[in-house]
Amino acid sequence: MNKKTRTILISLVILTLALLTAQILINRVVKNKAEFFLKNRLPEHFTVSYSDINLKSFSGTITIVDPEVHIQNKTDTITHTIVKATSFTIEDVSYWSYLVNKEINIEDIKLDGAAITYSKHKFKKSTDTVRKPLAKVFKPILVEGLSIENASLTIYDGTKDSISVSVGDIALEIDDIYIDSKTLSRKLPLDYSDYNANGSDISLKVGKYERLTLEDFTITNRKGRFNNVTLKTKYSKADLSNITPIEKDHFNLAIAAIEIDNPTFGFENSELFAGANSITISKPTLEVYRDKLVTDDNSYKPLYSKMLRDAPINLLVDDVTIKNGSIVYQEKLKDDNQGGRIEFSALNASINKLGNTYPAGDQTSLNITATFMDNTPIEVDWSFDVNDKNDLFLFKGSIGKLPGEQMNQFTAPNLNIKLTGETYQTYFTIDGNASKSSIDMRMKYDDFEIEIMRKRGKGINKLLSKVVNLFIKEDSDDKPTDFREGSGETERDTTKSFFNYLWLNLKSGLIATLAGKG
Repeated sequence: MNKKTRTILISLVILTLALLTAQILINRVVKNKAEFFLKNRLPEHFTVSYSDINLKSFSGTITIVDPEVHIQNKTDTITHTIVKATSFTIEDVSYWSYLVNKEINIEDIKLDGAAITYSKHKFKKSTDTVRKPLAKVFKPILVEGLSIENASLTIYDGTKDSISVSVGDIALEIDDIYIDSKTLSRKLPLDYSDYNANGSDISLKVGKYERLTLEDFTITNRKGRFNNVTLKTKYSKADLSNITPIEKDHFNLAIAAIEIDNPTFGFENSELFAGANSITISKPTLEVYRDKLVTDDNSYKPLYSKMLRDAPINLLVDDVTIKNGSIVYQEKLKDDNQGGRIEFSALNASINKLGNTYPAGDQTSLNITATFMDNTPIEVDWSFDVNDKNDLFLFKGSIGKLPGEQMNQFTAPNLNIKLTGETYQTYFTIDGNASKSSIDMRMKYDDFEIEIMRKRGKGINKLLSKVVNLFIKEDSDDKPTDFREGSGETERDTTKSFFNYLWLNLKSGLIATLAGKG
C-alpha cells in the first residue's frame, strides 16, 4: 500500500468516525432537547410517558415509541383525557430553517394507532379569565403535513349509559399547519390550508333517550359525505312511556346520505361558526310516535325562527335540499288502541338561507312538496326572518284531491269521528307571529259529512251526526269551479309545538269554510 492510498484510507476512517461521533452527539443533543420539551414546555397538567425515542439526525426524523399522554384538570389531579398511541413521528426537520430563518420547518408529523379517551364528567373548567397558550413555543412552527391513522375516540359522561361518543376508526390529514405564540392563544390553536378526515362506526348520545349513529363519513374543505345516518330513541315505545315523566316523542330517523358542499367551521371572535354552500339530504325516513296518555310537557316551545336566532352556534347554509323523504306520525290518545296515523311520502324540500347570520330582512324560505296519505299531493311555501323578534311568518299551502275516508285512520281512533265525501282542492294562507295568527282558506269539496262514533268506536251515533251536519255545507257549490271560503284567527299555546299551532289554524279555517257563509 503506497503512502497516498494509506493517507486516503486514514482520512476516510477519520471522516467516518467523525461523522459517527457527530451523529451520536447530534442524536444526544436532539434527544435531550426533545425530552426537555416534553418535560418542560408542555402545560403542567400534561403528563407524558413513552418507551423510547428513536432518532435519525441526518434526515431530521424523530420517533417517540408508545407515547402516552395524561391530561389533568388545572385545579386538581384528576385525569380527564388519556391518549395512547403506537408511535408519534416527526419527519424531515429542516436544520437550515431552524438556524437561518429562526423557525421550525417540518415536512410531516404522523400519529399512528392513537386511542383517545375523554371523561367529560371529570373535566373541571379553569377559572382563569385569561386564556393561556396550550404550550410554550419560542419559534414559529411550520408543518407541511399532519396525518393521524388508525385512531379511535371514546367519550364518557359518567351516566349509566356512560359512552357519550365512540368512533371506531379515524383518519385525518391536515396540510400547511402554522403555529406560533399567537395561534396557541386561540381556541383553534393553528392555521391550516386543507384537511381530509374520514371515520367509521360512529355513535353519539344526543340526549337522555336518543342516540345518533353513522356508518362512515368523509369530509374535506371542499366536500363532506355522511352515510347511513340514524337518530333513534333507545327504548321501545312502551318502555319510553313508562320511564319518561312527561310526554316525549318516540322517533326513528334514517338517512341514506348527507352531502355537504364547501363546509366551513371554526371560531371567530371566540364564537363557534359553521356553514356550507349547500347540503343535500337523500332518502330520509322519519317515524314519530306520541303517547298523549303521558303527562304533557308544559315547557315553553319556541318557534323555529327563535330557535335558530338563539342557537349557540353562528350558522350560515345557503341551500338545503331534501330528496325523496317520508314521514309517518302516529298519536295515541286512548288506552284501548294504538292511535291514528298520518303519512307523507315522496317528500322533497328546498330550504334557502338557513342560519342566524344573514342580514335583517333576509328571509329563510322553505318549499315543500309531498304526497299525503298515499295519493294526495300537497305543496307548502313557508318563510320567516330569523332576525325578527316578533317571529312573523307566512305559511301557504295547497292540498289536492283528498277522500275523507283516507283521514279516518287518524280521526277514528283519536277523535272518534269519521269523514265521508272528498275535497277536490284546498288553498290556505296563514299569517302569524309568536302569539297569534290568522288563516284564509278556500276549499272545493263534495258530499262532505262527519259521522260521530259511539264510545270505544263501536258504531255511529246517528242522531249526533245529523245535528253536527246541520251546520256543515255539504258541497262547496253547484258549479264545478266554485270554492267555499273562510277565515279564522288562532291564539298560540306556547307549551305546544309549531305543528300544533299549524293544526289549530287549519282547524279554525276548516270550521269557517265548512260552516260559515262561504
